Amino acid sequence: MGMSLISKAAMAVPGPGGRRLALWCSALALAATAGCALDPALPVGASDHPRLTVEPSTALLEGSLVKVRGHALGSGARTVWQCVAGARNADTDCERSNWTAELGPHPDSDFVATLAVTAMVGTRDGRRVDCRARPGACVIAVAGLTPSPSGLIAGPAQVATSITFAPARPAVRYRDRVFGRVTINRNLVYVTRPATRGGALHLDLYQPQGDPAPRRPLIVWIHGGGYALGDKHDMATWARDWAQRGYVAAAIDYRLRPGVTPADPAILDAAQDAAADACASLMWLRNHRARYRIDPDAMIVAGESAGAATALEVSYHPTAAAVRPAATISVAGAIPSTVPIPATDTPALMFNGIQDTINPFARARRDCQRVRAAGATCRLVAYRGAGHGLDQLRPNIDVVMADYLVQRVLRPRGLWPSGLRRADGETQSADRSARIQW
Repeated sequence: MGMSLISKAAMAVPGPGGRRLALWCSALALAATAGCALDPALPVGASDHPRLTVEPSTALLEGSLVKVRGHALGSGARTVWQCVAGARNADTDCERSNWTAELGPHPDSDFVATLAVTAMVGTRDGRRVDCRARPGACVIAVAGLTPSPSGLIAGPAQVATSITFAPARPAVRYRDRVFGRVTINRNLVYVTRPATRGGALHLDLYQPQGDPAPRRPLIVWIHGGGYALGDKHDMATWARDWAQRGYVAAAIDYRLRPGVTPADPAILDAAQDAAADACASLMWLRNHRARYRIDPDAMIVAGESAGAATALEVSYHPTAAAVRPAATISVAGAIPSTVPIPATDTPALMFNGIQDTINPFARARRDCQRVRAAGATCRLVAYRGAGHGLDQLRPNIDVVMADYLVQRVLRPRGLWPSGLRRADGETQSADRSARIQW
């Protein structure tokens, strides 16, 4: 079976009416002489055995993009995961931060997907597996998805191919997660809004535990949800990860308008409310900078979807000049308003799927051009084949974002030692398969 560690063997067996059925048994199950299942939908033949290829599959770096090609895996919904070698159930033994669903059906049983890999695979039971520890420690796997009342559930892996990583490099603050523990101050009131539930809006503040640094950059994370739903807990993973890198990170709530839709004229008012609240959170954090050791000149605003739109509005709307951030990070967002952007030097880093139908790529590109026309730099990272959800590309987003903030925020402000530089070509490798717009 070569490099397929969890691949299924096919055998021809008699079927109803003389048809030949495919008997599929996982390699692990064959070793235990159990666990076979009949699947009449998959034909038998040398050229129709399930196959999975990953390019590139060796010397990978944290956040590298790989192209996954599947053949003869049947139609229907499926998901592509990075998993622990020998995983018996994709729902528990696979990394949940970088999976992608292929919804099918695919008449030819083939598919192509792009995935961003990570050197550390986290499983649902809390284990962390270092893919660099030994060749074959981790695999890219494909699993079928079955409907359930709570959504699609991943089943056992159908086929998998091993991947290997380059040796670990020295971990460096702000680029890597160097802090194991994070201190969280929850439900800090940052502004009173009488019309809101409880009369106030809250944020959760994440700080690296045991950090002696006297001044630290801040990232404010803003959740998505179309201005109609969601809360600060949606950004908890982002905030925790970046606190582990050495940033102070905040995840905020803001005013919502339940039931509002993109076609509703009230959506613009909702966007302005969200931007006003995000500005208030930045002002509150700036006013409390001494307590939390925040560098007021290194305050970054970031978000995804509607949260990304809010971050962009905070940075580029004329009325938000009093709290202009040091940089803006947009994951699948666009500027809500059409008013001219005033002269600015706030840089923007934007990520967008080329196939995004909720926030079309053309709109993201237009907004990036608007930022440049106002005098600031804007980098747009475009992912081929990706739609609005970019979860499967999160490791790549993290790597690109970490490098960008070092160059645009930390180094100019003396927060990044000049001797700490990436190896030549490393950033390019991490960006592999993404089309970069400058």
